[in-house]
Amino acid sequence: MFPLYLFLNPHLYIYTQGHALLAREKLKARDDLA
Repeated sequence: MFPLYLFLNPHLYIYTQGHALLAREKLKARDDLA
């Protein structure tokens, strides 16, 4: 089932996706430093 809130607020979806991507990049950078 397609979540209605994504259809109503695509900007929120894009923001959360970007935030998750940023968190993953931070983890990767921390692993490189270790």
